[in-house]
Amino acid sequence: MKIIRLALILLILSASGTTGYMLIEGWNFLDAFYMTVITLTTTGFQEVHHLSESGKIFTTAFLMTGFALFTYILSSTIQEIVDLKLNHYFWRKRMENRIAQMEGHTIICGFGKMGNSIVQQLTSANFPIVVIETDPEREEEIKELQCNYIIGNADNDETLIAAGIQNAANLVSVISSDPENVFIALTARNLNPRINIIARANHTSAEGKLIQAGANRVISPYALTSAKITKQILSPLVEDFLDTVHLDQSINFKLSGFFIEEDSPYVNKTLLETDLREKGIIIIGIRKK
Repeated sequence: MKIIRLALILLILSASGTTGYMLIEGWNFLDAFYMTVITLTTTGFQEVHHLSESGKIFTTAFLMTGFALFTYILSSTIQEIVDLKLNHYFWRKRMENRIAQMEGHTIICGFGKMGNSIVQQLTSANFPIVVIETDPEREEEIKELQCNYIIGNADNDETLIAAGIQNAANLVSVISSDPENVFIALTARNLNPRINIIARANHTSAEGKLIQAGANRVISPYALTSAKITKQILSPLVEDFLDTVHLDQSINFKLSGFFIEEDSPYVNKTLLETDLREKGIIIIGIRKK
């Protein structure tokens, strides 16, 4: 990085000046270093000791070359900082514009362990998402996943509006605090009555409150884990198969659902009358409207 190179040049300058005064004038390290600093910065304080003829010549040469380099380092450092600030500002504006144009995306509130896992899976599937996280220290971690994000409180109207709540299809609230998830669900439902809200419940007592607040589905990590363990005991072969299908990207198998719209060629047809089997699609269930 340019700043590191500039710091290295400044370090070499300081070492050269300090060493020069120690060798030419026989000063101790502190006096020599102090003289180097006031010479480089042209502070104008009185010399530590009277200079010899050789010391005056060294000081003149060091002042002319050192001050020029020091001025260059200072101006370059300021320019580098300004450039970083401007690049970050314009990058943020471009991301805000992308979010403003998004439709049918998913807003993920909370970038903890669960939120991180959800983001990685959705981004790998090229699904449009916007992450809302309160902790600024996690910004770089979110950036690495190359997804749109907002640093702010998800229970704030302005934050959800900035995340495109009006045009979003889903909102996932996986914050570790049940009261916050309830308030986020309530706020999101008020801003977009049609949005699909999936919320995390850390305690069973919060499940009813989340539904009342507007959540369509409530997920309890502990209930899911216990159910997973139970299924591994009761039907381990089935669970191992499903785990392999979902985790192994090399397997050409996808379990998903799709809607039959009114203008679909499959309306009012039996499965035998369709070409789904020829397309490699196996229907395992039909859910009526």
